[in-house]
Amino acid sequence: MGVLLFAANSLILGFLSASNPLIAQLIYGRGSWWLDESLIVKAAYVGVIAPFAEELLFRRLLLNYFIRRGKANFGLALSSIMFGLWHMLFGWGILKALDMAIVGLVFGLAYKKWGFKGALLSHYANNIAAVLAMAAA
Repeated sequence: MGVLLFAANSLILGFLSASNPLIAQLIYGRGSWWLDESLIVKAAYVGVIAPFAEELLFRRLLLNYFIRRGKANFGLALSSIMFGLWHMLFGWGILKALDMAIVGLVFGLAYKKWGFKGALLSHYANNIAAVLAMAAA
């Protein structure tokens, strides 16, 4: 699921950003700190550290808090929006934040269906596909 999510995401964002420089700015903003780092730093952060930390924070703590209180849909919406805004804090643009909120929704649905491990594996697959794409570029 994560690899398919990355592929769809890349196609849509690539198409949108190639069509208009203003749209590209709204997607990529100033970019995140790790973009200019070595491949090993990108792989460690994007491929391992960030997915684990984000799944702990947004799914295991935040979403699970609301699931336990019978407010799963609210928790799903809130954790997804917060996930998107989190990416804006790290330099991405508003359209990327919206995109990441949708991605967060998918990871949240994976969490609801398969638990922490399912969401984490989906997130890892998505981000490792991103690292491999960066390595190929």
